[in-house]
Amino acid sequence: MLMLGYVLAATLQSMAPHDRLPLLRADATQKACAASLSVVQSMVEAVDTPLIFSGWDGAKTSEISNSVYNWSPTQYAKGNGTALPSRSMMSEFINRDYTRYSAVVNCLSVRTFLKNRRVRFGKVEVTKAIDAKDQDVMIVDVSLAALDLTGQHALVTRGQFGTFGQGGGWVLALVRDRSGHWQEAHVAPTWMS
Repeated sequence: MLMLGYVLAATLQSMAPHDRLPLLRADATQKACAASLSVVQSMVEAVDTPLIFSGWDGAKTSEISNSVYNWSPTQYAKGNGTALPSRSMMSEFINRDYTRYSAVVNCLSVRTFLKNRRVRFGKVEVTKAIDAKDQDVMIVDVSLAALDLTGQHALVTRGQFGTFGQGGGWVLALVRDRSGHWQEAHVAPTWMS
């Protein structure tokens, strides 16, 4: 019974939002979580490989810089003429950069979606997969979105890797469509290993 208590405590700790953004208002968190959730949903629906969503700590993640990214438009951007993020927009995102924080850790909506879809998440699940050297899973990090002042554009970072460490990272530029849903418009690589 004592062992069950340790396992339960570890599981709850891995799901607890312990790496919250300082001074982020509840309404700002909700908007950022909605954008991040759209990325999580699209990955879960599009990827055949079993996914485990990590709950990384902000200090261990790379932040968006004001470098020139090699943006590629998505089908949505091509069909709707969505412009690339400008240098001034990138500067705005950097100044309001919440992307160093995990959407899994900071967003109840993301954790609820993953639970409902029976998708594994959190540090405990990642550790289990790595310890088991499970080659059939992909470990994924999705950041909390950084929204511009209009609330119509957002940046989300996403990283994915196997249990042996090979993977890559991307920054996604999102836009709200006419019905208010978030759409991935442009994507750029940030790292590869």
